[in-house]
Amino acid sequence: MLHLYSSNRLEFLAETAVALMQAAPPEAVFAPEEIVVQSQGMRRYLNHYLAERSGIAANLNFSLPAALSWQLTRRFLPDAPRLNPFAPEVLRWRLLPLLESADSALPAVLQGYLKSSTAAAYHLAGRLADVFDQYLVYRPHWLAQWEQGKLNGLGADEAWQAALWRTLAAEAPAAHRAAQHERLLAALTPARLPQRYLAFGISTLAPVYLDLLQALAEHTDVHLFAVNPSQQYWGDIQSPKRLAAQAEPVAEEAGHLLLSSLGKQGRDFFDRLAVSTRAMEQVELFPAPSESPSLLQYLQADIQLLRLPEKGSAQMDGSIVIQAAHSPLRELQILKEHLLRRLADNPELQPHHIAVLTPAVEDYLPFIHAVFGEAAPGSRALPYSVADVRLSRSQPLMLLAEQLIALMQSRFETERLLPLLDAQAVRRHWQIDETDAEFLRRSVAELNVHWGADAEMRAEHGGSGKVFTWQQATERSVLGWLLPEGEDTLWQGAHPWPVDLARQPAQAAWFVLLGKLREHHRRWQSPASIEGWIERFRALLTDAAGDTPAEADQAAWQQISQDLAAWQEEAALAGYTAALPPDTACQHLRRFFGQSSEAAFLRGGITFCSMVPMRSLPFDTVCLLGLNDGKYPRQTPAPAFDLIARHPQSGDRSRRDDDRYLFLESLLSARSHLYLSYIGRDHLKDEAQAPSPLLSELIDTLAQMAGQSSADFAAAHVRQHPLQAFSTRYFIPQHDGESSAELSENGLSGSLSGLRQDYAQALNQPAAEAAPFIGDTLPEAAGEPTVSLDSFLNFWSNPVRYWLRHTLQWKGPYADRPADSAEPYAIEHPDEVKQRYLDARRHREDFAQTEAKLQADSLLPAGLLGEILQEPERTAAKQLDSELLASPREPDFPFRFEYGGHTLVGSLTHLHQHGQIFYHAAELKAPAEIRLWLQHLVYCAVHPKAQATHLVSLDSPQTLPPLPQTEAAEQLARWFDYYLLGQQQPLPFFPRTSLAAAKACTAKDLAAQRLPEKALTAARGKYRDSRDYPGQNQDREVAQVYGRDEDEPINSPLFARLVLELLAPLHLCIAPKESKGKKAG
Repeated sequence: MLHLYSSNRLEFLAETAVALMQAAPPEAVFAPEEIVVQSQGMRRYLNHYLAERSGIAANLNFSLPAALSWQLTRRFLPDAPRLNPFAPEVLRWRLLPLLESADSALPAVLQGYLKSSTAAAYHLAGRLADVFDQYLVYRPHWLAQWEQGKLNGLGADEAWQAALWRTLAAEAPAAHRAAQHERLLAALTPARLPQRYLAFGISTLAPVYLDLLQALAEHTDVHLFAVNPSQQYWGDIQSPKRLAAQAEPVAEEAGHLLLSSLGKQGRDFFDRLAVSTRAMEQVELFPAPSESPSLLQYLQADIQLLRLPEKGSAQMDGSIVIQAAHSPLRELQILKEHLLRRLADNPELQPHHIAVLTPAVEDYLPFIHAVFGEAAPGSRALPYSVADVRLSRSQPLMLLAEQLIALMQSRFETERLLPLLDAQAVRRHWQIDETDAEFLRRSVAELNVHWGADAEMRAEHGGSGKVFTWQQATERSVLGWLLPEGEDTLWQGAHPWPVDLARQPAQAAWFVLLGKLREHHRRWQSPASIEGWIERFRALLTDAAGDTPAEADQAAWQQISQDLAAWQEEAALAGYTAALPPDTACQHLRRFFGQSSEAAFLRGGITFCSMVPMRSLPFDTVCLLGLNDGKYPRQTPAPAFDLIARHPQSGDRSRRDDDRYLFLESLLSARSHLYLSYIGRDHLKDEAQAPSPLLSELIDTLAQMAGQSSADFAAAHVRQHPLQAFSTRYFIPQHDGESSAELSENGLSGSLSGLRQDYAQALNQPAAEAAPFIGDTLPEAAGEPTVSLDSFLNFWSNPVRYWLRHTLQWKGPYADRPADSAEPYAIEHPDEVKQRYLDARRHREDFAQTEAKLQADSLLPAGLLGEILQEPERTAAKQLDSELLASPREPDFPFRFEYGGHTLVGSLTHLHQHGQIFYHAAELKAPAEIRLWLQHLVYCAVHPKAQATHLVSLDSPQTLPPLPQTEAAEQLARWFDYYLLGQQQPLPFFPRTSLAAAKACTAKDLAAQRLPEKALTAARGKYRDSRDYPGQNQDREVAQVYGRDEDEPINSPLFARLVLELLAPLHLCIAPKESKGKKAG
């Protein structure tokens, strides 16, 4: 007999089910309790509930409705196979050859789609398999007509689907569930059935499964525990859309607004139960209305009793909260503070009493641990678990398998291969530690690898040669191991790359792995049978991660093995023996790792999960996040050829209707508190954004209960939060008598408060002017008695940075560029290319040899483009002054320059017969130009026979005329004075800015000892930001020292003194003349 237990409280149904199991256990001692549930989450809930009430939950056999139907089919119909040939995964492989051979019978649009890619037939077969599976459940009579050669008048897409179905049915006569269903119902006998079935937590059920339960009830007891939103009959209430179409709608047909709008899925199910003619015992387990209900309880009671909301019947009391934020991160931050308050105010409330649901939990996954897993002053960490996450996001080995499959379809781009160094399984198998992995990442950038395993792969994708490939990097590195250090010769087209031999084992292991991956890549480019693809995948994963997984990876390895075995079994049952193209095989393999897992559901702590139909469990506090317009209800359009979508009937399921009913169930699942959140403002423009239509409907209902218009209700009770968690709005107290409306400035409604003590302390401190980094009083200059020339020159390259590093041990933040797989179409390192040509000209090396090395080092774009781009550098190198290049070297000149008790010591190492000669390939930047001037100044001050200083350069050759030794010594002394001062405090000397100001000064300005407006304008142009480039005020060291000052340092007297006393005089004396360094040699 069928026993129907109805309630809107799942815990009432669970208590009744537990009492039934305890009062009348199965007569056979070892017979399991047969329980039908619609989700694994419901199974876990009932298990927990039974264990709490009975002390143990054991010998329970849970089945999903489809699994129960197939188990009974196998039991009562001996000819039924273990695996149904009409299961969607089997049907896919049965349909695939039919689509590949029968495209002429398909509509033109599908014929065109099948020709669009090699995997198009695979995708279409999967969609068709799902559609046919829905026909089996919801339209079995259509299939019966098709098998008889008849059509149902369903439109143009019916004929070709009917032809396909007849072919499938002829291959396996009477094997599908629709054909077996009537046979199964007729074959049911009490002798082979258990004592009873418990169908628990049923909120909606497909007609075929409801028929099965009702048929079982004729032979054994079936206890159906149904979650019904309303105690009254509500099968005849009309949706708002239908009521709007009526001229005079009847109030009784409307029912409750939310029930009529959101309850279609449940309404169809309970209507079928109500009109059933089979014997049924009904028990109602609805709660009595509360004497002093909260707003949430009042709303739930209205739905339970099918009452229309009464105007002014209830007011906002905190049981329902609606929040609007700017982003998913802010939603979580606001939610955490809200939950911390509830946990503090309700000692009985525990984290496991709280559920947080979102349309897609993976959108929030990166932020959950950052917000809930980290403690902060006033905001402790909260325990949590996250369910419904893709396997590849929760299992490292699954992620590695997914990356390897993607790699087999790639061009071996750097961003595809380098993530393998993050995989623990790869590093453990190949004995690569974190230090080794970091070295390998750096080496890839230094070796200029972009994409391509070798020249063969580059040729396959339209490239030429082996530039930018892993093969070139391997050859250069291995050659660097073998040749003597400093060797700079080509060997069979390879140029050695110097490497630390301590890293050689890790680099060798990496190159061996690359070689194996390349071998697999070659094999994966040809079609193979399903058995062949399974073997290829196993070999690939074994070579990458080894065949003995770590303990943490054993479950994932077992899951992969089971999935592969199931694929092979499904294909064998389908009789599919054709060779699969690589795209199809890879896409099918990736499906294994895109499945979501419920493993963490109800595992303790706050439960974060996605909104899943038929899994609405009771929690004290239910929080719904991400209720955004366009995101919820979720949009999952049916295929254009889906005949159910074109001809809907009562009881059909759709994702949109599922989401609407799920929202209704979530409202009823909250026992004390309902929290709703959406992204109500754009995080860039701060423009208002609409919530989900479902949330808007709830706001309309609550507004009616509060006796307000929807707009007024939303303005007063939807809390609009600021963009930042440290906003002052969270820490401004609300004064007595001050209403929320008075605080609704700029649309930010409601009073807010924050728990972060560190934010409050920072905001409560009186706003004080930022103290300058250095004081106004200049300390007396003092330093080491002996100063090396290198220290002196390095200081003037960037005095502020030098002072920070040597006085405060300051280090700039480390920034590493991500790997870029895009092949360059310009010279990426032009300075290095220029330097190579300059060195070749100096050492009289054949330019052909130089260009071969540049190609071997991947410093030039491939092909003709590289030849064109290097032509200007080759031409410039040919025009260098041969006389200077051939000038004989002279011995180094050690010197000591004594001044004021300090000594500058060093050696002039660039002396030639023609004077001091420096080689610098690229155009001089300001620090390098100042360094050149100082080297010339020192040369003239300490050498008795100083000549000109020459800069041999491809871009900007210069010749600095000699200075009188006395004048040079005087200027050097002034530079030395300020050097000593710069040891005590940072100097406002910014090479680019100061040099621009100095070049704008004239002799008259020096005589007047003032910076002209022209010089100040030039300084501002370099110091401040412009549209084209950042100013020098953005340099990290400059911002650190001067960023808090009200006035810019270029306006300080010291800046002017440094320019007028140091740079400007030197510039006027040695302003570079046009060099003869461009002569053709």
